[in-house]
Amino acid sequence: MLSLTLGELLKYDVIRKAYPDRERGQGYISNPNVMEVISNVLRTRERQLGQMIQAATGLLDSLLTMQALDIVAI
Repeated sequence: MLSLTLGELLKYDVIRKAYPDRERGQGYISNPNVMEVISNVLRTRERQLGQMIQAATGLLDSLLTMQALDIVAI
């Protein structure tokens, strides 16, 4: 579980490897630039969630339109 969490924090640049060349005994430091961290999260995670919501809304609208057409055809 810790490995997954560290991976997420590294992905969004919340933390950085203190010793990038080491594989074992790795240490981490926090990114001191808070605005950079917020921008990274918004750019990657939140934008992707927004796109998924738009796609789901479009699919729902299509299904509702098809249902309305089926009722009229009967």
